[in-house]
Amino acid sequence: MKKVSVRNRNKNFPNRKNANWEYRIETAHVNGKRTSISKSGFRTKKECLIAGNEALYLLQHGEPTKTNHISFGDFAELWADYYLPNVKPNTQTQYRQCLNNHIIPPLKSIELQQITPFTLQTILNNIKKEGLSQSSLNLISILYKKIFDYAINPMQLIQNNPMVKVIKPKSISPKIDKSKTLTPEQWKTIMDYLTPDSPFYLPFMICYYTGCRISEAFGLTWNNIDFQRKTMHIEKQILRMHLNHQTIDTISSTKTNQSNRIVLLPDILIDCLNDFATRQKTNQHTHIDSYLFWKTSTITLANGSTINQIIPCRQSSRTLDFVCTTENGNYLNNNQLSRINRDIAKTTNIYFHSHMLRHTHSTMLLENGINIKTIQQRLGHSDITTTLQQYSHPSESIQQEAIDIINKQKL
Repeated sequence: MKKVSVRNRNKNFPNRKNANWEYRIETAHVNGKRTSISKSGFRTKKECLIAGNEALYLLQHGEPTKTNHISFGDFAELWADYYLPNVKPNTQTQYRQCLNNHIIPPLKSIELQQITPFTLQTILNNIKKEGLSQSSLNLISILYKKIFDYAINPMQLIQNNPMVKVIKPKSISPKIDKSKTLTPEQWKTIMDYLTPDSPFYLPFMICYYTGCRISEAFGLTWNNIDFQRKTMHIEKQILRMHLNHQTIDTISSTKTNQSNRIVLLPDILIDCLNDFATRQKTNQHTHIDSYLFWKTSTITLANGSTINQIIPCRQSSRTLDFVCTTENGNYLNNNQLSRINRDIAKTTNIYFHSHMLRHTHSTMLLENGINIKTIQQRLGHSDITTTLQQYSHPSESIQQEAIDIINKQKL
């Protein structure tokens, strides 16, 4: 929704002694045409602004106005302004991408009150044909429902939610071998492709040998590593979010309180961390004029909450000494990760995404008889059900062990 704009309609008429101030609020694009609310006759600019802001408030909160006509695109943006500041930054990013790519485009210029269950059913059916995953279809359905719920209460623009009568389609994505875990041979192939010179070699090693999330590996700083005790404190992560039409990287707390944890490290990972610590110091001397250092800058959002944006700084002001960096000291983010995931899949012919390392770690522990409660704590899950349902996959070796036990039984 646009802000209130004001103008003096008598400005260009010198013979008219009194001012005639008018406010205007652009409300929507309906059927490709601009619509607005306006009122004139105010003697002063201040009086006009007060009245205009009152009208805008009433419109935003669903009170009666001259017109309640608004396009779905405008209303979805209004909902986003209301809802997104109340969720975590990574959820904001996910929802914003879904809004921009799938939710708003097919309905952008259609009047909100004209949208029917048939319209929405057709959109979801078409999205299904595009081959989106079931999780994407579910998210699109959820967001449509949230937006129309907001139009009912508190906005009072419609009486019924058209999504209630929509049947959520099942995805028909092409069947690809998308095992959630890597075999030892696949792991070796991927790491042989990367080599220790790749900036992603170390974060992949960390995820494989600790089960941490890739965003948690990116957020590690050297004070999180205790080489004497051979432990790693996972307390923060790097998350990308959209703010004021810009994309920024932030330092955020872990996903849940239970995700803030200390894990023991195997010797192979300790050796790898030592090697990279030495390499970082060498790079700082080699690139003395161009090496990057980082700190956080606190931004206060409209709802009063704060986020910590990662910004460059001088070495003396550095507060973030990242473990996982490029040769010139740049931290790693999800954009770079997406590219390396695609390169690995294309070059090695192995379906791969970085979260598979977390799945593989938990399954590897399960195969070797580690208690499920220990696995839960190592992964940082608040609920053991999550560990059981999502991260402990029955590998071929576990299934073979089960068959061997059955074969030994004398029936």
